[in-house]
Amino acid sequence: KIHPNNVRRVIRALEVYELTGTPISVLQRKKPPPYRIRVLGLTMEREALKQRADLRLKQMLDAGFLDEVNMLLNRGYKPTLPAMTALGYRELAAHLQGTYTLEEALEQTRIATHQFIRRQEIWFRGHDNGILWHNSHTMNVAQVIDSVANWNQE
Repeated sequence: KIHPNNVRRVIRALEVYELTGTPISVLQRKKPPPYRIRVLGLTMEREALKQRADLRLKQMLDAGFLDEVNMLLNRGYKPTLPAMTALGYRELAAHLQGTYTLEEALEQTRIATHQFIRRQEIWFRGHDNGILWHNSHTMNVAQVIDSVANWNQE
């Protein structure tokens, strides 16, 4: 059930109904899959993941992330649009509009990304549903393949 105050989800449900003729509640009903499935999850220690996220932010900046946000703003896209609220976009838009220095925007992006990492970990803990987790720092590809092969033989 969608809360009536959740505008984004209400709009999405209406879009789905308009495109398919089927209410989203019908499409979201859980049905057992017709085959055995195994969901694999890759993880690593949180500090290592934060370091990788910080490195990815630097790579995105080097590849023109700031220019991309500037171009979107110049084309009239508002920072309040859902797509512009993705990690980094909101903060860089605030920098380009004079709210933050570039360093402040980057630090706010790092903080938001680290908080997102933590929220994802908590969400997965509560919704595990039989995910077979593998730590990418302690297992190599061959070990993951062996793990999957052993599961398939059960």
